[in-house]
Amino acid sequence: MYLPKSQIKQNKFTNGEEFVRLSDGQNYKGFYWQDSSGRYFSGKTPQDVPQFELIKEPTEEGEDAAPLSKNTSWTTKYNPKITSVKPGKVPSKYFAQPTDDNYDIGEFQRYFTKKANQNIYYEISKKDYQNLKNQNNTILWQLYQPITLPWQISGDKEEVYKTNRNIVMETEQQQRLPGFRKIFRDNYLQYYNQ
Repeated sequence: MYLPKSQIKQNKFTNGEEFVRLSDGQNYKGFYWQDSSGRYFSGKTPQDVPQFELIKEPTEEGEDAAPLSKNTSWTTKYNPKITSVKPGKVPSKYFAQPTDDNYDIGEFQRYFTKKANQNIYYEISKKDYQNLKNQNNTILWQLYQPITLPWQISGDKEEVYKTNRNIVMETEQQQRLPGFRKIFRDNYLQYYNQ
């Protein structure tokens, strides 16, 4: 290719981290030249071969690279397992109801969840707990942590209070759940029945 010298800036050199190859995005180090439209190419002059187009590498400040030529296309291939699955639902809040059998036994299991990026806790159903634990795609298991604990509901009132409080404190500490105890509002006798 021949271009008049007045329309090119030739015999320039880069030490790297300034340009990347347009074709494959690989960092380019070496001689380059620039045409009058502001496009960059490898080599000292337009006559050097092999020759490939270069673009400015984006800077850390977030500046965009030099404009791409019109015939450039970008495609992104995503894993079909990700794109074909609809996002699951948020775990639903649930109000536990101990059964007569639970009162005969003296305890029942309670299920909670914590939002992964926030210290937000609430009670959920056993079904939602199991879906979270099993990473079932019907629920947003990626964003919620399942929590379970036994809850004493009969026996000596003082002992029930202490047991439930200790279980909550221990769960909070072992599973690193900051503020988990606050959702109980010091009501460790919830569902208690002599």
